[in-house]
Amino acid sequence: MLFWWLLNLFHAFYQSKATKVVDLPQGFNQSIDIILENPIEIFIDLTLCIRFKLERESMSEYRTLFETKTSFFLEFDGFTDVGFFYLDEGISLIFTLPQDVLHPNHWNHLCISINATNYKVVGNVNLWFEGSHGIHDVTQVVQVFELGGDSPYNYETKFVGSISELNMWSTSLSLIEMKSITVSCGAPNVIPDLLEWTQFNIFGITKGNFSAKSQIRHFGQK
Repeated sequence: MLFWWLLNLFHAFYQSKATKVVDLPQGFNQSIDIILENPIEIFIDLTLCIRFKLERESMSEYRTLFETKTSFFLEFDGFTDVGFFYLDEGISLIFTLPQDVLHPNHWNHLCISINATNYKVVGNVNLWFEGSHGIHDVTQVVQVFELGGDSPYNYETKFVGSISELNMWSTSLSLIEMKSITVSCGAPNVIPDLLEWTQFNIFGITKGNFSAKSQIRHFGQK
């Protein structure tokens, strides 16, 4: 318990106040979109990092951190501690999370790196999973990322919590580099060349009693 308190205090201390945080509260049934000025191409050599904080409502069943219209998305099952990183329709990497690693209302920093034969998952400075795969080729063209969107399946997958620092690289970063990224917050020391959180605009749609614009804030704002 003390470890998680100290880790979140560390994150809060080093987090840049300019970093955008997207809040997706209970009852907010609309994804918030990242719309890129130019589409990006995604191939098998890839690293993706994302920071997220789960509210207690998201601690069970399937939850989608982000998705795209091209079947490129990341989700996990908070009940079984299994994650799914879909690279294309029918092509996914499955990873298990250490037992009791996710806690409600605590920030987590997750990185996934993939090369031609292997993939690694690093979370909060630790290696969470390492495995091999038989995927031969992946080519994706993505322009819109939907944060907290529903997955293509019929599960109740609405993410409830906060998302920040979605960054992507066109190379498979090393274990040391991913640990370095997840130990700190704000701009990573390895500059992302595919998707950089600080360099794009975030948009949303007003729905019901919630305004998407009100769900986007800078770190430290209430």
